[in-house]
Amino acid sequence: MRDSLAPTLAVNTPAAEDVLGVPRVDVVGTVADPQLESVTVNGVAASVQGGIFQALQVPLAEGRNLLRVSA
Repeated sequence: MRDSLAPTLAVNTPAAEDVLGVPRVDVVGTVADPQLESVTVNGVAASVQGGIFQALQVPLAEGRNLLRVSA
């Protein structure tokens, strides 16, 4: 069976426009998809439990960063 519905994703932390003075950040959020196989944040594998995902030590570059969450 083909999964035609995209997962629902939301990043809880860090918040949009947060100013962080660290080279890495833990990214936590929610995900909903009955066919979920995995979640990554900027290529870093996240653990998923009970609809909550957590990607630890996601690298940041100096300046503005975009977090790309994929499921």
